[in-house]
Amino acid sequence: MQPGQQQPDGEQPQGAPSNPPPPAPPGIPPAGPYPPPPGAAPQQPGFGQAPPPPSYGPGTQPYGQAPGTQPYGQAPPPGQPGNQRRTLIAVVAAVAAIALVVVGTLVLGNDDDSPKDEQAAAERELFGGSDGDHRAPGNNDAGKSTEPGQGGTGGDASSGGDTGSGGSTGGTEAPTGPLVKPANTTGADGTTVVIGVPEATDTLELYEDPRCPPCAMFEQNVGETVIKDIQAGKYKASFHLATFLDTTMGGSGSRSAVSALGAALNVSTNAFLEYKKALYAQENHPTEGADSFSDDTYLLKVAEQVPALAGNSAFAQQVRSGVYDAWAQKMSAAFDASGVEGTPTVKLNGTKLTGSGGSTPMTAADFTAAVDDRI
Repeated sequence: MQPGQQQPDGEQPQGAPSNPPPPAPPGIPPAGPYPPPPGAAPQQPGFGQAPPPPSYGPGTQPYGQAPGTQPYGQAPPPGQPGNQRRTLIAVVAAVAAIALVVVGTLVLGNDDDSPKDEQAAAERELFGGSDGDHRAPGNNDAGKSTEPGQGGTGGDASSGGDTGSGGSTGGTEAPTGPLVKPANTTGADGTTVVIGVPEATDTLELYEDPRCPPCAMFEQNVGETVIKDIQAGKYKASFHLATFLDTTMGGSGSRSAVSALGAALNVSTNAFLEYKKALYAQENHPTEGADSFSDDTYLLKVAEQVPALAGNSAFAQQVRSGVYDAWAQKMSAAFDASGVEGTPTVKLNGTKLTGSGGSTPMTAADFTAAVDDRI
C-alpha cells in the first residue's frame, strides 16, 4: 500500500492485531513455558504463579539466604568475604588482649623501685618482741594525764655531760588508763624493746630521756650510725626510756613523748627508730626547760616527717588519747630499776661504753671505735 492509501474492505490487517491482549501488570514479566525450552533464558513466574523449588546444587544460593553468605554453621571457603571479616575480628581482639596485659603489667609494677618498697624491705630485716598487746586500742582505752609528777628530784641537766636521774622517774601520779603494750615489745609489762636482725649476737643498750639535751646531742651525732649498724646486723639494740626530767623540770613532755614513741613502735620498728631520730633532731628538740613535747599537736607535727606516720590516723588517735601513757610510766619505772644514773648512757653487752673523753662517746668516730674495741 502506498502512504495515505486506505485498507480495502474485507482484508485482514498485516501486522499487530487491532485488539492486542492486555499488558501484564507492571514489574511482573509474562509467564513462559515450564520447564523452559533448552537454551532459553530462565523466566520469572507469572502473576499468581509460585516460584520453582529452590536448588542447593553447586554454585547456587540456598533459598532465603543473602548472596555472598554461607549457610548457618558452615565456614566460608578461603578468600570469601565472611572468612576475611572473621579473621580481621580475631586479629583485633588479640591485639586488644595484648594491650590490656601490657597496661596491667605497667600499672601493677609501677612502684617496684619506690622508696616505700625499700623501706618495707629494711623493715622485714628487723625484729621486735612479739608478746605485746597487738590490738588496735579504741578511743576510750586510756585517758591522758598532763599533770607533772610529784616524786623525788633528779640530777641537774647539763648540756656538756650526762643528765642525772636520781629519784622517781616521771613522778608518782600514774595515768588513769589501763596498761596497753605496743607491738614489738616483750616482758610482763612490755618494757623490753629490742630491735635488730636475728643474726646479731651483740646487744647495744641505750638509756635516754626524750627531753634530755645531751641525749639530743648524742642522737644528732651518733643516732644515724646506730640505725645503720642495727640494719647491718652489727648488733641489736635495747631501748630504755626515762621520764625523770618531767619531775626535774616540771611538765609532762617526757612521758608524752615516750607514749608517742610507743604508738610509733606499734606501727613498726622502723617507724619507732625514725620517729625517735626526728624528736631529737636539732630543729625539733625543745630547749632546756621547755615542755614542747607535752603538746600532742607538736608531737604529731614532728611525726609528719616520718613516712610511716605521716597521715596515719590510727597513730594520731593513739597519741591524742594517750593509749600508751601507762606503758610510758612502766618504761620509766624500769629505767629507775636499772640503776643507771644519767642519760645518755650506752652499754654494749652490759658494759658501759666511753669515748676518748672518758664519758659517753658523743661523736660517730668515738662511738664506732668504742664498739669495735668490744666486738
